[in-house]
Amino acid sequence: MHRYGAAIRGRAGLISIHTLADEDSDRLVGLAIFATREDFERLAPVAREAVSDDPFERWEAAPVDGLRLTEA
Repeated sequence: MHRYGAAIRGRAGLISIHTLADEDSDRLVGLAIFATREDFERLAPVAREAVSDDPFERWEAAPVDGLRLTEA
């Protein structure tokens, strides 16, 4: 998650990016906030490339518990 964030940190359109640990479990949460959907679509491939060699097939053997949040 840190390498994912480092790949896009400081780029226009990224508001903030965080790696958070849940205090009650061994769960890590990545939180990236983009100015617009278009900024996400432009920057996400750059960030994903930075971690493309990571073993996602092992980490995501179970369904990923993820959220796609929008402003309410």
